[in-house]
Amino acid sequence: MPEQDDSQGMPAIHNSRFLLGVPLALVLAAALVTICYLWVDRPVAWFVHDHEIATWDREHGNLLKRITDVPDWAEEGAPAAIVICVLLMLAWPGWHCPRAVGTTAIVLIVSDQIKEQVKFVFGRTWPDTWIDHNPSLIQNGAYGFHPFTGGIAYASSPSGHTTVTVAAMSVLWVAYPRLRLLWVALSMTEGVALISLNYHFVGDVVGGAFLGALCGLSAARIAKL
Repeated sequence: MPEQDDSQGMPAIHNSRFLLGVPLALVLAAALVTICYLWVDRPVAWFVHDHEIATWDREHGNLLKRITDVPDWAEEGAPAAIVICVLLMLAWPGWHCPRAVGTTAIVLIVSDQIKEQVKFVFGRTWPDTWIDHNPSLIQNGAYGFHPFTGGIAYASSPSGHTTVTVAAMSVLWVAYPRLRLLWVALSMTEGVALISLNYHFVGDVVGGAFLGALCGLSAARIAKL
């Protein structure tokens, strides 16, 4: 008998594995965020504050601050990148790069909108006070989640900058697997910079990384990268 061609079943198998992995990753992320909330977030925030890392950064060229600004710059350029990639795909349909870059640009915009909704669900206060005298751990001991509480004062979790960074890097992780160490390094650099300036708790970055990975890997599958 000739061998049966099971190629048609492979996408279904891969989709099943992906869908099964999502709840498992969600459980892991929830566990890590809980651990951070109970034992990690406050000590790290106070360490950053007591050692005046933000002040050190200002005195040494704002390197960490510039790193945290990169996702904002990328989002601003995303619409133009999408248009350019669409034109390139029309001109050279078989070219892999425009599809990968275009998908990355799209996921930057989409993940930014998704994280806003998730922030509203969690309603977490910030490590330090930055905008309009927002309540924070450092300034007035405010620490906790206030679910479905809107406003910038309750928008620390998940980290939006981590979400969009990891979302973009996850697309590139799939599209260019030989450079995976680079994508991981860039994601980690963004997270470390956010924590080092007390822009976010460690748990916020962990949650943002999970949300970003979910968005990015889903986008890569839809784009068939």
